[in-house]
Amino acid sequence: NNYWVGNAPVLAPAKPNNLFSPDSKQELQVCRKTISSTSSSSLFISILDFYAVCSSIFAHTLRTQEHLKTYFGVSSFKGVGKPILTTGTFDGVHIGHRHIINRIKQLTDEIGGETVLLTFEPHPRMVLFPDDHDLKLLNTPAEKQEQLAKAGIEHLVIHPFTREFSKKSAMEYVRELLVDGIAPYRIVVGYDHHFGKNREGDFSLLQEYGEMLGFGVEEIPAQMIDEVNVSSTKIRKALEKGDLA
Repeated sequence: NNYWVGNAPVLAPAKPNNLFSPDSKQELQVCRKTISSTSSSSLFISILDFYAVCSSIFAHTLRTQEHLKTYFGVSSFKGVGKPILTTGTFDGVHIGHRHIINRIKQLTDEIGGETVLLTFEPHPRMVLFPDDHDLKLLNTPAEKQEQLAKAGIEHLVIHPFTREFSKKSAMEYVRELLVDGIAPYRIVVGYDHHFGKNREGDFSLLQEYGEMLGFGVEEIPAQMIDEVNVSSTKIRKALEKGDLA
């Protein structure tokens, strides 16, 4: 019962979703068929088509969850006062992700800011390793958006991930995407967060850039459950094995 987003199957079947109208449900099917029919070599060309089809799905969701504002690309982001930012793929929006989300919500309450989450489509691994079919996504983009809205995110920025984008250095990524695009007051990341070409940037480097460019940085340590780090990869493996405990 798996379905596909690009060259990656979504591992768990989609749950019935009352947020989608009959029209948008039909559009979701068109979106899936469009992406699944795309070969690896032409995946990058299909990104614009992907957003054109899926934007109506997100638009319907926005009408039902008015507190979440969605922006396609950082260039469309409208600046807010004291953005508290986190960034990542957030596939599955699991308990580890929610720990980060809860922290940025706590910070916004303390300083009077607003929560901002920056994520990427397609999944970076789909672009960097188009012939690797081991990646199995936990959510469709629309399902992820719904979960983030329920978790209390106020601003969702969906930025296209391309080969060209992946070649940006850590400094280019921080200066051009984060600082110039979002102007964060503080950035909160998970313990294993990396960024920039070849994942060269880490938390220590982000701290240096924060001091240089004027934003605060905070790291959330590994969230442990029964002494097992929570991650989307481990959830995927558990689902493959049928281990739902």
